[in-house]
Amino acid sequence: MQKKYRLSIAWLILSLLLGACSSLSNGKNVATAYILWKSPSLKFADQAFIYDENDSVVMEIYSSAAAIGKLKITPQKVCKSLLCQSASSFNEEFLCAYYPPNTLFSIVKGREIFAGMGKKSVEGGFVQKVTLESKYDIEYRVLNSEVNFRDKMNDITIKIEKMDRAR
Repeated sequence: MQKKYRLSIAWLILSLLLGACSSLSNGKNVATAYILWKSPSLKFADQAFIYDENDSVVMEIYSSAAAIGKLKITPQKVCKSLLCQSASSFNEEFLCAYYPPNTLFSIVKGREIFAGMGKKSVEGGFVQKVTLESKYDIEYRVLNSEVNFRDKMNDITIKIEKMDRAR
């Protein structure tokens, strides 16, 4: 019980520290968020800053208040620190080769995926169910400030919980 209490306090302090820093964004639309990413080739669950611009999104990922990684995502490419690759090759390596190239960009932005296929509007956002036999089985939810992407067939989960938004 005491360990759970300490973890909650540490989580609160980290959230406050990241939230305080998020206002230093030089006019960019920035949010602090909790990111959970589970796939066969990549697993992490940490805090992040998400810098949202019209044509790109930058995710700075932190662990124990130290930056551990940075992704710059556009519909056409994904850059990990200084190394860039096409969005299609990123999908093949870290998600699923059958996804459209702009899938990760749309997920991080909280936009519809797969050209809106299977989209249903619900209070606070939308839900999409997208399946292709023996390729993917996706349930995607964008509700209020939370994004949940789950592909049961490929064992991929991406969850983004935005905590605040500055500017």
